[in-house]
Formats: sequence, C-alpha cells, structure tokens
Amino acid sequence: PRKVDLTPFLDPTKRAIESADLNLNLMKWRFLPDLDTERLASMHCVLLGSGTLGCNVARCLVSWGARNISFLDYGKVSFSNPTRQWLFEFEDCSDPENPTEGRPKALTAASRLSRIVPNVVSKGHQIPIPMPGHPVGESSEQRVKNEVAQLESLIESADVVFLLTDSRESRWLPSLMSVAHRKPCINVALGFDTFLVMRHPVPPEGGGGGPRAPGGGGGGGGGVRGVLLLQRRCCPDRLEQKPDS
Repeated sequence: PRKVDLTPFLDPTKRAIESADLNLNLMKWRFLPDLDTERLASMHCVLLGSGTLGCNVARCLVSWGARNISFLDYGKVSFSNPTRQWLFEFEDCSDPENPTEGRPKALTAASRLSRIVPNVVSKGHQIPIPMPGHPVGESSEQRVKNEVAQLESLIESADVVFLLTDSRESRWLPSLMSVAHRKPCINVALGFDTFLVMRHPVPPEGGGGGPRAPGGGGGGGGGVRGVLLLQRRCCPDRLEQKPDS
C-alpha cells in the first residue's frame, strides 16, 4: 500500500519555521538574489541592552532570518517597560523569587523570543557593563575583572555586536572590545523625535588599527588589566575613591 507522510503539514512548529523561511526566500527570489539566508541564520548577534531598542532590534533581526541572538542586560523589568518593550508583559514586572523586583530583562527577553520563533537560539546574560568614571574599590575589583572577562568572551564569540544601552558611558567599553576583536559593531541611539544608527569601522587584518591598552599591544592586547588601566587613566581622581573599602 502507498503511504503519504503528512507530519510536516500537521506539526505546528515545523509549519511556523517553514512559513518564516518562505517569506525570506520570496524576498530572495524576487528582489534580493544575493541575500544569504543561511549566513543570516548562523550569525551570532549580540545585543547589549534589552530595553526599547533591544526588543525592537531583536524583532527586526528575527524577521530577516537571524536565529542566534544573545541579550546582555543587568536591569530588571519595571512597570513602565511593557508598553514600550514588546518582549515583556505585565507579569514580568514581579519576579516570583523576589516579588519586590521585576524579572531580569536579558533572561526574560531571551525566553520570550524563543517562544515567538520556535527555532531561534536565544540566550540571556545578566552582566553589568563597567563604565568609565564609576569608582572601583579594592573590594570589588575582582568582581569587575570577572564581569569584564565575561563581556569580552561574549563579544569575542559574536559575529556582530549591537550597542543598545541607555547611556554613552556603557557603550565605551563594548565598542573598544569590538574593535580589539575585529567585530562589526552597530551603534543605535534613540531620542525623543530622532534616532541614530552608526556602524563602527573594523580595522584591517594585522593593520594595528585597534586601540592600544596600556601595558599591551595593538587591539587591546592588555586584556582585562589593560582595560582597568585605561579606566584608571581616564578618571584617576574618581577611581582613587574606594567607597567599598
């Protein structure tokens, strides 16, 4: 007897994946023959910031076929967020483990994105970004070093980095690391009635175009120690303060 396997037509997950891919293939066939959908699907996109910009950039990336997205944010969902940040809901404003605070933004955004697109690989990292001008006491120096190492490891694993945080200071270190590791870095800023999108240049291979960290070679060769020394050089008077000691 003849048999017909109708499983692909009955499985909702497979149908959702095929429908999303079909939209991209239609654009490729009709308008963008050079669109490399396989490359887009395999690219690791790191989103630094999971707020208004992070949520909307993630949605845009997914619609263009990106399927490997990592969020990094140290904040938590507040009651004003769900109206502007579409990956969060009212229930996210209260964490079951700590009812007085919201759920972690990065982890929640990653989980919600996986529910919207079945085959997306989405991870959240709740890590603060060290910023110049913020004092680092002796008791917290090792913690800051660990945070810098985690941030650098995440950027090193990325194919493209998006700067989507809500302050200029928090964009300084990731932009430095992106250039040091030769990663394409896209800086997005949002104003009241304006916005800015800027792509940082990638230095040529072996060209020494990256920033130099004190005590290291070109491209931030000083590693974590070089970054901390850069921070001390930028604001020595403030870093001399040790509020934690």
